Amino acid sequence: MSRRVQVLSAVAIPFLVVFAGGGTAAPPPEQPRHAPQVFGDVEVVRKTPHGYLVSPAAVIPFVAEVGSDHPLTRVAYIVTAARLGAGGKAGPEGKEQSVPVGGFVELLRRGPVRQFRIAADDASSALDLGKLSQLFREPGANPELSHYRLRVCLEATSNDRDNDPRTGRSEPVTFVVISELELLSEIGKEEELLQHSLEDRAADRLRRARFDFRKLNDRLASATPEQFPGLDRRAEEVAEAVGRASESVQDVHADFRRIVRELRANRVRAAMIDRVEKTARAPLDDALRREFVRAAEAMGELRKRLDGDDAEQARKAGAAAGRQLDALVGRLSKVVDGTKDLVDLNQNIRMLLRIEQNTDR
Repeated sequence: MSRRVQVLSAVAIPFLVVFAGGGTAAPPPEQPRHAPQVFGDVEVVRKTPHGYLVSPAAVIPFVAEVGSDHPLTRVAYIVTAARLGAGGKAGPEGKEQSVPVGGFVELLRRGPVRQFRIAADDASSALDLGKLSQLFREPGANPELSHYRLRVCLEATSNDRDNDPRTGRSEPVTFVVISELELLSEIGKEEELLQHSLEDRAADRLRRARFDFRKLNDRLASATPEQFPGLDRRAEEVAEAVGRASESVQDVHADFRRIVRELRANRVRAAMIDRVEKTARAPLDDALRREFVRAAEAMGELRKRLDGDDAEQARKAGAAAGRQLDALVGRLSKVVDGTKDLVDLNQNIRMLLRIEQNTDR
């Protein structure tokens, strides 16, 4: 019988909403009896062909489930590091370091454990790179510019009735440890794409919808109930445009929410996190929960009135919908202006990074 633990797992960084996800792995056929098993999902914050980008202070938790017919005695991260030289070539790999999974240690104190789960928000089970800085430091290396390849796998051990330990490992997951400034520069590239998407697919679309709606209200001012069906079709078109803009904002909001989580997971300076949170993530959340909802409700009320024969009530509903649409455009325009400030900040970050890199040469 095999003495290896069957481990199917994946590393995840929490923030990162997810940038990318994987389905739960299915157990392989004909697994050895009594072997601990680990099944997991994966959330990746910033993936490159060489590994997942993280800062030296990042917190990296597994998302996994460990199970065994016999009591588990140990669940730990196995970590190794190698400095990356010119062209991304890895140097000699350092010694392995075993890091106990804190959540499992705490659970084990309460009694025998056969099932153990690691959740993305389980801080006690996270791998804290800030406590392992010796893994990716070399004498004479500039810690602000040096890159390191970090490999992490999950190892589990269980004992059978004969106190015979069975231990195995997952396949390693590769990370590239870079400086905080470099990571912010990479994240900034995505933020700029999100800013353009927010302006083109949401704000500009809403401005065009508002222009069309103002023309609708001009016609409504003197329209008779017999003309309502044609106006209702125009109102429907505006409502659809608002709905499509809402979908675009939801997508951008989800990405900014993931970026905030990524920044927190990498423990970058608090000012950077607050700027993205207060400039983009929170205002977009407010717009989705308030202005978009109110505009949609007002458009629905107008269409309801256009289905009747009371011209005065229809005009009142049109005026109310116009005000809500104005408020929505105004709110989103402010968010777009705020994200432009993020773009300016990211340009400054890239300039500082270039200066730092040139100074080191």
